[in-house]
Amino acid sequence: MMSIKKFILILFFGIFFIHLVGAVTDISISVDNIFYEGDEVKFAYRFISTQDETINYFANVECPGSPTASLEMKEANLVANEYFQEVYSYGFVGENVKSGNCVASIFILEPYEKSFEKSFKIETLETFDFSLILTKKVFIQNEDIVINYTSEIENPSITATLNYPDNSSGQINLPYSFKAKQIGTYGLEVEVSKQGYKDISVKEQFGVIKSEADINFDETSDFYDGSKEANESKLFKNNSIFYIFGGSLILLILLIIIFFIVKKKKNLNSSSEL
Repeated sequence: MMSIKKFILILFFGIFFIHLVGAVTDISISVDNIFYEGDEVKFAYRFISTQDETINYFANVECPGSPTASLEMKEANLVANEYFQEVYSYGFVGENVKSGNCVASIFILEPYEKSFEKSFKIETLETFDFSLILTKKVFIQNEDIVINYTSEIENPSITATLNYPDNSSGQINLPYSFKAKQIGTYGLEVEVSKQGYKDISVKEQFGVIKSEADINFDETSDFYDGSKEANESKLFKNNSIFYIFGGSLILLILLIIIFFIVKKKKNLNSSSEL
């Protein structure tokens, strides 16, 4: 038979264990099922205890592939059979937060360990790569220009506007080809969208010139008269004048130096004869 002393010890530890475990009778979390980009991710939580006590705990949100918030230990003074309620904020759903399943959690660490968690979702728009393709940046007048694109996703919705040098514009369908009749700078503005993805805006510029010779001479230069041969001739003449003048100047300086050296030598010889 069990002794009275052993029975009292078992009863004591049993009551102590029931008291310890049952000190916090309930932890609850209230959180939205889904959060979208721009939303503040937060949840409300509450405790209720069968007795007055002080607990140490922390709240947390964990989303795989998204930043982890730092843990902050908190203290709560619970009053028996009264709810203690707080709100935890994880932050706003930004570009660095990915879609996925998340967990809102409460962990009590002292004077005992207990936890509770609840799942929710974050849904954000995915990004994708989109690039315009031009064979070069400068074209010759009446040359065929082909505008194409590459996209990471299939069949995106594309709105493209081509701005001409005369300030006119028009919508085009990509891929697009045309003969460059106007000389000047062309601008291309493209808006790309698809359901479930973030919109993309792309801008590009390219130029059209009369001929390749236009690249070699600046129209504001004194040498420019619209003809490549004439420009090269004028450039040669001006360079020749520069070299002739420079050579003559150097020769004159050398003659002056020689003159003074000879004169000084004659003066020295005259002094020695005296």
